[in-house]
Amino acid sequence: MAEQSKTVDTALTLLRLVADRPGDTTAALSRGLGQSRSAVGRMLVTLESHGLTRRTPRGWVAGLGLLALAAGVEPELRVL
Repeated sequence: MAEQSKTVDTALTLLRLVADRPGDTTAALSRGLGQSRSAVGRMLVTLESHGLTRRTPRGWVAGLGLLALAAGVEPELRVL
């Protein structure tokens, strides 16, 4: 297997966690991820700047930018 980026892996794991647990706070997500709150906060803000997460008054949710990414995935399947 090719060498992987630990940082990218952590960010993608965080993104999946946000999608699976909408409304979780930064603190709850950091516990779930096993990373420091400050590191998770920076990742969330970075993902937010790309439209992949969104901060709400209750916590973090998946962002609409995920729809743009999904639009390019197997368009034939989306039609079905």
